Amino acid sequence: MSALKKYVLYFIIPMVVIILWLGGFFEHKISPGEKPLKPKVISNVKVITVSSSTPIEEEFDGVVSAKNHAAISTRLMSKVIGVYVKDGDCVKRGQLLVKLDTKDISSMVAEANYGAKQAEDQMKAAEANLQAISKTYQRFQKLIKTGAVTEQEYDEVKAKYEAAKAMVEQAKNAIMAAKAGASAAGANLAYANITAPFSGCIYMKNVNVGDIAAPGMPLMMIDKPPYRVDVALPEKYINKITPGQTLKVYIGGIDKTVEGTVKEVSKALNPMSHTFDVKIDIPNQDGITSGLYAKVYIPKSQETVVTIPKDALFKWDDIDAVWLVDKNNITHMQFVKLGQKVGDSYVVLSGLKPGDRIVEGNVYNVCDKCKIGE
Repeated sequence: MSALKKYVLYFIIPMVVIILWLGGFFEHKISPGEKPLKPKVISNVKVITVSSSTPIEEEFDGVVSAKNHAAISTRLMSKVIGVYVKDGDCVKRGQLLVKLDTKDISSMVAEANYGAKQAEDQMKAAEANLQAISKTYQRFQKLIKTGAVTEQEYDEVKAKYEAAKAMVEQAKNAIMAAKAGASAAGANLAYANITAPFSGCIYMKNVNVGDIAAPGMPLMMIDKPPYRVDVALPEKYINKITPGQTLKVYIGGIDKTVEGTVKEVSKALNPMSHTFDVKIDIPNQDGITSGLYAKVYIPKSQETVVTIPKDALFKWDDIDAVWLVDKNNITHMQFVKLGQKVGDSYVVLSGLKPGDRIVEGNVYNVCDKCKIGE
Protein backbone atom coordinates (compact mmCIF):
# COMPACT_ATOMS: atom_id res chain seq x y z
CA MET A 1 0.00 0.00 0.00
CA SER A 2 1.40 3.30 -1.03
CA ALA A 3 2.21 6.01 1.48
CA LEU A 4 -0.56 8.32 0.16
CA LYS A 5 -3.22 5.71 0.69
CA LYS A 6 -1.96 5.06 4.20
CA TYR A 7 -1.99 8.79 4.94
CA VAL A 8 -5.57 9.12 3.79
CA LEU A 9 -6.74 5.95 5.49
CA TYR A 10 -5.04 6.41 8.83
CA PHE A 11 -4.99 10.17 9.20
CA ILE A 12 -7.44 12.09 7.00
CA ILE A 13 -10.45 9.82 7.42
CA PRO A 14 -10.10 9.56 11.25
CA MET A 15 -9.72 13.36 11.45
CA VAL A 16 -12.90 13.91 9.39
CA VAL A 17 -14.80 11.44 11.58
CA ILE A 18 -13.58 13.17 14.75
CA ILE A 19 -14.55 16.60 13.43
CA LEU A 20 -18.01 15.38 12.41
CA TRP A 21 -18.45 13.76 15.83
CA LEU A 22 -17.39 16.92 17.64
CA GLY A 23 -19.84 18.92 15.51
CA GLY A 24 -22.72 16.67 16.58
CA PHE A 25 -23.19 15.13 13.16
CA PHE A 26 -23.93 11.72 14.65
CA GLU A 27 -26.41 13.12 17.29
CA HIS A 28 -30.19 13.71 17.02
CA LYS A 29 -30.99 17.22 15.78
CA ILE A 30 -33.59 19.51 17.53
CA SER A 31 -35.50 21.74 15.16
CA PRO A 32 -34.79 25.47 15.79
CA GLY A 33 -37.52 27.66 17.34
CA GLU A 34 -38.69 29.41 20.54
CA LYS A 35 -39.51 27.39 23.56
CA PRO A 36 -43.11 28.15 24.57
CA LEU A 37 -43.38 29.90 27.93
CA LYS A 38 -46.09 29.11 30.41
CA PRO A 39 -48.25 32.27 30.86
CA LYS A 40 -48.69 33.88 34.27
CA VAL A 41 -52.07 33.07 35.74
CA ILE A 42 -54.05 35.86 37.44
CA SER A 43 -57.26 35.48 39.39
CA ASN A 44 -59.93 37.68 40.95
CA VAL A 45 -60.33 39.54 37.67
CA LYS A 46 -63.72 40.38 36.20
CA VAL A 47 -64.18 39.90 32.47
CA ILE A 48 -67.07 41.60 30.68
CA THR A 49 -68.40 41.44 27.14
CA VAL A 50 -68.53 44.69 25.18
CA SER A 51 -71.99 45.56 23.89
CA SER A 52 -73.57 48.44 21.98
CA SER A 53 -76.85 49.50 23.49
CA THR A 54 -76.38 53.12 24.50
CA PRO A 55 -77.76 55.74 22.11
CA ILE A 56 -75.58 58.66 21.12
CA GLU A 57 -76.23 61.60 23.43
CA GLU A 58 -75.28 65.26 23.52
CA GLU A 59 -74.50 66.84 26.88
CA PHE A 60 -75.23 70.37 28.08
CA ASP A 61 -74.10 72.18 31.23
CA GLY A 62 -76.71 73.17 33.79
CA VAL A 63 -77.02 74.19 37.42
CA VAL A 64 -79.07 72.85 40.31
CA SER A 65 -81.54 75.24 41.91
CA ALA A 66 -84.33 74.91 44.44
CA LYS A 67 -87.95 75.78 43.76
CA ASN A 68 -88.11 77.39 47.20
CA HIS A 69 -85.18 79.62 48.07
CA ALA A 70 -84.60 82.97 49.77
CA ALA A 71 -81.82 85.49 50.32
CA ILE A 72 -81.28 86.22 54.03
CA SER A 73 -80.62 89.91 54.68
CA THR A 74 -81.25 92.56 57.32
CA ARG A 75 -83.07 95.89 57.55
CA LEU A 76 -80.39 97.32 59.83
CA MET A 77 -76.85 98.56 59.48
CA SER A 78 -75.03 97.09 62.43
CA LYS A 79 -72.04 94.99 63.45
CA VAL A 80 -72.42 91.19 63.32
CA ILE A 81 -71.76 89.69 66.75
CA GLY A 82 -72.89 86.13 66.11
CA VAL A 83 -73.12 83.70 63.17
CA TYR A 84 -74.61 80.34 64.13
CA VAL A 85 -74.63 78.39 60.86
CA LYS A 86 -72.23 77.40 58.09
CA ASP A 87 -72.62 76.33 54.48
CA GLY A 88 -74.51 73.06 54.21
CA ASP A 89 -76.25 73.30 57.61
CA CYS A 90 -79.94 72.45 57.59
CA VAL A 91 -82.08 74.57 59.91
CA LYS A 92 -85.64 74.77 61.20
CA ARG A 93 -88.03 77.62 60.63
CA GLY A 94 -87.40 80.39 63.18
CA GLN A 95 -83.92 79.13 64.09
CA LEU A 96 -81.43 81.93 64.88
CA LEU A 97 -78.94 82.41 62.05
CA VAL A 98 -77.22 85.76 62.69
CA LYS A 99 -77.22 88.22 65.60
CA LEU A 100 -76.47 91.93 65.21
CA ASP A 101 -75.14 94.39 67.79
CA THR A 102 -78.07 96.25 69.41
CA LYS A 103 -76.18 98.93 71.35
CA ASP A 104 -76.99 101.69 68.87
CA ILE A 105 -80.57 100.48 68.50
CA SER A 106 -81.04 100.33 72.29
CA SER A 107 -79.78 103.92 72.51
CA MET A 108 -82.27 104.94 69.86
CA VAL A 109 -85.08 103.22 71.75
CA ALA A 110 -84.10 104.94 74.99
CA GLU A 111 -83.88 108.29 73.24
CA ALA A 112 -87.28 107.78 71.61
CA ASN A 113 -88.86 106.80 74.94
CA TYR A 114 -87.33 109.88 76.58
CA GLY A 115 -88.74 112.05 73.80
CA ALA A 116 -92.18 110.50 74.33
CA LYS A 117 -92.01 111.26 78.06
CA GLN A 118 -91.03 114.87 77.37
CA ALA A 119 -93.92 115.20 74.96
CA GLU A 120 -96.32 113.87 77.62
CA ASP A 121 -94.98 116.40 80.14
CA GLN A 122 -95.46 119.19 77.63
CA MET A 123 -98.97 117.91 77.03
CA LYS A 124 -99.80 118.15 80.71
CA ALA A 125 -98.41 121.70 80.89
CA ALA A 126 -100.34 122.69 77.79
CA GLU A 127 -103.60 121.25 79.14
CA ALA A 128 -103.12 123.05 82.49
CA ASN A 129 -102.45 126.32 80.68
CA LEU A 130 -105.51 125.79 78.47
CA GLN A 131 -107.68 125.07 81.49
CA ALA A 132 -106.59 128.30 83.22
CA ILE A 133 -107.00 130.45 80.13
CA SER A 134 -110.33 128.79 79.36
CA LYS A 135 -111.79 130.05 82.67
CA THR A 136 -110.53 133.57 82.00
CA TYR A 137 -111.93 133.45 78.49
CA GLN A 138 -115.34 132.35 79.79
CA ARG A 139 -115.43 135.31 82.25
CA PHE A 140 -114.46 137.78 79.53
CA GLN A 141 -117.25 136.41 77.33
CA LYS A 142 -119.76 137.50 80.01
CA LEU A 143 -117.98 140.79 80.71
CA ILE A 144 -117.87 141.86 77.07
CA LYS A 145 -121.64 141.64 76.96
CA THR A 146 -122.01 144.10 79.88
CA GLY A 147 -119.27 146.40 78.60
CA ALA A 148 -117.08 145.78 81.63
CA VAL A 149 -114.09 145.10 79.38
CA THR A 150 -112.97 146.68 76.18
CA GLU A 151 -112.94 144.92 72.83
CA GLN A 152 -109.12 144.97 72.86
CA GLU A 153 -108.93 143.27 76.25
CA TYR A 154 -111.42 140.62 75.10
CA ASP A 155 -109.50 139.99 71.88
CA GLU A 156 -106.23 139.55 73.78
CA VAL A 157 -107.78 136.93 76.09
CA LYS A 158 -109.38 135.14 73.15
CA ALA A 159 -106.05 135.01 71.30
CA LYS A 160 -104.37 133.49 74.36
CA TYR A 161 -107.18 130.93 74.55
CA GLU A 162 -106.80 129.93 70.89
CA ALA A 163 -103.00 129.70 71.31
CA ALA A 164 -103.41 127.46 74.35
CA LYS A 165 -105.70 125.14 72.36
CA ALA A 166 -103.12 125.01 69.58
CA MET A 167 -100.41 124.15 72.09
CA VAL A 168 -102.48 121.21 73.34
CA GLU A 169 -102.95 119.88 69.79
CA GLN A 170 -99.26 120.35 69.10
CA ALA A 171 -98.39 118.44 72.28
CA LYS A 172 -100.76 115.61 71.23
CA ASN A 173 -99.05 115.35 67.83
CA ALA A 174 -95.62 115.38 69.51
CA ILE A 175 -96.68 112.49 71.75
CA MET A 176 -97.92 110.49 68.76
CA ALA A 177 -94.69 111.12 66.83
CA ALA A 178 -92.53 110.24 69.83
CA LYS A 179 -94.44 107.02 70.47
CA ALA A 180 -94.22 106.08 66.79
CA GLY A 181 -90.46 106.66 66.90
CA ALA A 182 -90.15 104.57 70.05
CA SER A 183 -92.24 101.81 68.48
CA ALA A 184 -90.12 101.81 65.29
CA ALA A 185 -86.89 101.74 67.29
CA GLY A 186 -88.26 98.91 69.41
CA ALA A 187 -89.23 96.98 66.28
CA ASN A 188 -85.67 97.31 65.01
CA LEU A 189 -84.51 95.33 68.03
CA ALA A 190 -86.38 92.34 66.64
CA TYR A 191 -84.55 92.70 63.32
CA ALA A 192 -81.25 92.29 65.15
CA ASN A 193 -82.01 88.55 65.50
CA ILE A 194 -82.10 87.14 61.97
CA THR A 195 -83.94 83.81 61.81
CA ALA A 196 -84.73 81.24 59.13
CA PRO A 197 -87.92 82.07 57.20
CA PHE A 198 -88.57 78.37 56.59
CA SER A 199 -86.95 75.00 57.20
CA GLY A 200 -84.17 74.37 54.71
CA CYS A 201 -80.42 74.26 54.11
CA ILE A 202 -77.89 77.10 54.08
CA TYR A 203 -75.56 77.85 51.18
CA MET A 204 -73.53 80.81 49.89
CA LYS A 205 -72.88 82.10 53.43
CA ASN A 206 -71.26 85.49 53.02
CA VAL A 207 -71.06 86.84 56.56
CA ASN A 208 -68.69 86.46 59.51
CA VAL A 209 -68.48 87.82 63.04
CA GLY A 210 -67.20 91.39 62.94
CA ASP A 211 -68.65 92.23 59.53
CA ILE A 212 -70.93 95.25 59.13
CA ALA A 213 -74.31 94.17 57.84
CA ALA A 214 -76.16 96.66 55.63
CA PRO A 215 -79.82 96.76 54.55
CA GLY A 216 -80.42 94.64 51.47
CA MET A 217 -76.99 92.98 51.57
CA PRO A 218 -77.42 89.19 51.22
CA LEU A 219 -75.85 87.43 54.19
CA MET A 220 -76.59 83.90 53.03
CA MET A 221 -79.03 81.85 50.99
CA ILE A 222 -81.48 79.21 52.18
CA ASP A 223 -83.38 76.68 50.13
CA LYS A 224 -85.38 73.51 50.51
CA PRO A 225 -86.42 70.61 48.28
CA PRO A 226 -87.66 69.89 45.69
CA TYR A 227 -84.74 70.69 43.40
CA ARG A 228 -84.48 71.16 39.67
CA VAL A 229 -81.82 71.70 37.00
CA ASP A 230 -81.85 74.85 34.88
CA VAL A 231 -80.26 74.39 31.46
CA ALA A 232 -80.09 76.37 28.22
CA LEU A 233 -80.50 74.20 25.10
CA PRO A 234 -79.77 75.13 21.46
CA GLU A 235 -82.71 76.11 19.29
CA LYS A 236 -82.55 72.87 17.26
CA TYR A 237 -84.18 71.11 20.21
CA ILE A 238 -86.99 73.64 20.78
CA ASN A 239 -89.64 71.40 19.18
CA LYS A 240 -88.13 68.16 20.52
CA ILE A 241 -88.22 68.86 24.27
CA THR A 242 -91.67 68.78 25.87
CA PRO A 243 -93.00 68.93 29.47
CA GLY A 244 -93.16 65.48 31.03
CA GLN A 245 -90.26 64.14 28.96
CA THR A 246 -87.64 62.11 30.86
CA LEU A 247 -84.00 63.09 30.50
CA LYS A 248 -80.80 61.77 32.05
CA VAL A 249 -79.11 64.26 34.41
CA TYR A 250 -75.66 64.00 35.99
CA ILE A 251 -75.10 65.87 39.30
CA GLY A 252 -71.40 66.61 39.68
CA GLY A 253 -71.33 67.48 43.39
CA ILE A 254 -72.65 64.07 44.42
CA ASP A 255 -71.31 62.18 41.37
CA LYS A 256 -74.69 60.63 40.56
CA THR A 257 -76.78 60.23 37.42
CA VAL A 258 -80.56 60.51 37.92
CA GLU A 259 -83.66 60.57 35.78
CA GLY A 260 -85.19 64.05 35.53
CA THR A 261 -88.60 65.15 34.29
CA VAL A 262 -88.97 68.23 32.10
CA LYS A 263 -91.22 70.68 33.98
CA GLU A 264 -91.01 73.91 31.99
CA VAL A 265 -89.91 74.71 28.45
CA SER A 266 -89.53 78.35 27.45
CA LYS A 267 -90.47 79.14 23.88
CA ALA A 268 -88.60 82.44 24.02
CA LEU A 269 -85.22 82.19 22.31
CA ASN A 270 -82.22 84.17 23.48
CA PRO A 271 -81.32 86.22 20.38
CA MET A 272 -77.64 86.32 21.35
CA SER A 273 -76.98 82.65 22.18
CA HIS A 274 -79.89 81.13 20.20
CA THR A 275 -80.85 79.00 23.20
CA PHE A 276 -84.01 78.47 25.21
CA ASP A 277 -84.40 77.72 28.92
CA VAL A 278 -85.58 74.37 30.26
CA LYS A 279 -86.34 73.47 33.88
CA ILE A 280 -86.01 69.79 34.82
CA ASP A 281 -87.34 68.37 38.10
CA ILE A 282 -84.97 65.89 39.74
CA PRO A 283 -85.52 63.51 42.68
CA ASN A 284 -84.12 64.57 46.03
CA GLN A 285 -80.71 63.06 46.83
CA ASP A 286 -78.46 63.22 49.90
CA GLY A 287 -75.94 66.02 49.57
CA ILE A 288 -77.75 67.89 46.82
CA THR A 289 -78.04 71.67 47.13
CA SER A 290 -78.47 74.74 44.98
CA GLY A 291 -75.55 75.79 42.83
CA LEU A 292 -74.22 72.30 42.06
CA TYR A 293 -72.90 71.71 38.55
CA ALA A 294 -75.06 69.45 36.40
CA LYS A 295 -75.06 67.89 32.93
CA VAL A 296 -78.17 67.18 30.91
CA TYR A 297 -78.00 64.45 28.25
CA ILE A 298 -80.17 64.81 25.15
CA PRO A 299 -80.54 61.80 22.79
CA LYS A 300 -78.90 62.88 19.53
CA SER A 301 -80.09 60.00 17.34
CA GLN A 302 -81.24 56.41 17.49
CA GLU A 303 -77.78 55.11 16.61
CA THR A 304 -75.96 53.00 19.17
CA VAL A 305 -72.33 53.11 20.17
CA VAL A 306 -69.88 50.96 22.07
CA THR A 307 -69.43 52.03 25.70
CA ILE A 308 -67.16 50.62 28.36
CA PRO A 309 -66.98 51.33 32.11
CA LYS A 310 -64.25 53.68 33.32
CA ASP A 311 -62.85 50.88 35.53
CA ALA A 312 -61.82 48.99 32.40
CA LEU A 313 -59.47 51.77 31.25
CA PHE A 314 -55.83 52.45 32.04
CA LYS A 315 -53.11 54.68 30.66
CA TRP A 316 -50.08 53.49 28.69
CA ASP A 317 -47.78 56.41 27.91
CA ASP A 318 -50.79 58.74 28.05
CA ILE A 319 -52.69 56.53 25.62
CA ASP A 320 -56.01 55.00 26.67
CA ALA A 321 -55.95 51.22 26.67
CA VAL A 322 -57.86 48.13 27.83
CA TRP A 323 -56.97 44.48 28.38
CA LEU A 324 -58.53 42.43 25.59
CA VAL A 325 -59.19 38.78 26.50
CA ASP A 326 -59.03 36.20 23.70
CA LYS A 327 -60.85 32.87 23.44
CA ASN A 328 -58.08 31.17 25.42
CA ASN A 329 -58.45 33.68 28.25
CA ILE A 330 -55.11 35.28 27.39
CA THR A 331 -54.90 39.06 27.84
CA HIS A 332 -53.60 41.47 25.22
CA MET A 333 -53.14 45.23 25.49
CA GLN A 334 -55.53 47.06 23.19
CA PHE A 335 -55.37 50.81 22.55
CA VAL A 336 -58.71 52.60 22.24
CA LYS A 337 -59.92 56.03 21.16
CA LEU A 338 -62.51 57.47 23.52
CA GLY A 339 -65.43 59.79 22.94
CA GLN A 340 -67.66 61.54 25.46
CA LYS A 341 -68.21 60.40 29.02
CA VAL A 342 -71.69 59.05 29.74
CA GLY A 343 -72.22 58.68 33.47
CA ASP A 344 -69.61 56.16 34.67
CA SER A 345 -68.79 54.96 31.14
CA TYR A 346 -67.00 56.21 28.05
CA VAL A 347 -67.96 55.97 24.38
CA VAL A 348 -65.36 54.02 22.38
CA LEU A 349 -64.83 55.47 18.92
CA SER A 350 -62.31 52.85 17.78
CA GLY A 351 -60.36 49.86 19.08
CA LEU A 352 -63.22 47.65 20.23
CA LYS A 353 -66.31 46.06 18.74
CA PRO A 354 -69.41 44.45 20.22
CA GLY A 355 -68.65 40.94 21.45
CA ASP A 356 -65.07 41.65 22.51
CA ARG A 357 -64.18 40.63 26.04
CA ILE A 358 -62.22 42.99 28.29
CA VAL A 359 -61.03 43.17 31.88
CA GLU A 360 -62.96 45.43 34.27
CA GLY A 361 -61.30 46.52 37.50
CA ASN A 362 -57.82 45.83 38.92
CA VAL A 363 -56.43 46.64 35.47
CA TYR A 364 -53.00 47.59 36.82
CA ASN A 365 -52.61 44.08 38.26
CA VAL A 366 -52.99 42.51 34.80
CA CYS A 367 -50.05 41.89 32.44
CA ASP A 368 -49.76 41.37 28.72
CA LYS A 369 -50.29 37.73 27.71
CA CYS A 370 -51.41 36.74 31.20
CA LYS A 371 -53.96 33.98 31.57
CA ILE A 372 -57.20 34.71 33.35
CA GLY A 373 -57.71 32.06 36.00
CA GLU A 374 -61.03 30.42 36.81
